[in-house]
Amino acid sequence: MLGLAFALVSFVSLGDEPPVRVPAADAPAQKLFMTTAKTGGLRYSWVAPKGYDGKTPRNLSVILHGTGGDFHWGYLNNPIELFRPADIVISVDGTSPAENSRLFLGEEKNAKLFKEFLAEMRKTFVVDRIFLYGTARARSSSRTTWTSSPTRSRAVSRMRAARGTSPRHPRS
Repeated sequence: MLGLAFALVSFVSLGDEPPVRVPAADAPAQKLFMTTAKTGGLRYSWVAPKGYDGKTPRNLSVILHGTGGDFHWGYLNNPIELFRPADIVISVDGTSPAENSRLFLGEEKNAKLFKEFLAEMRKTFVVDRIFLYGTARARSSSRTTWTSSPTRSRAVSRMRAARGTSPRHPRS
């Protein structure tokens, strides 16, 4: 486990950005990329699973960061090889601008923007079911999104910030 943590920290050091790439079926599997959505200009990281061909639907797991985080939180705290490796995994910026970050707020306008983002992801990737994973304030936002359109998202799960597991969230 220590080796895996070291590999993650050495792959993504503080200040490094994932390579920018528009999602495509021919992208290398299990490789981290980032791009910006048309919806709200939200930045997100994405990883395609092994065998993704752009024809066969795959589950989409969306990670929502907590207060003070951004789209980096998802991949820095959830190793690509371990977190939902058969799914398309996305970690997205919050829908509301804040002082030095973006937040997920449980307000109607934020839920609307997030639903539009999910609709864009359904057009970008070939998606079966959507799973939302949220921590802190993002938990309530993901619940708001799910309860306002339960047929679009299949499950909402709580996540805990793993303090000390990434250079962006050191143990205090």
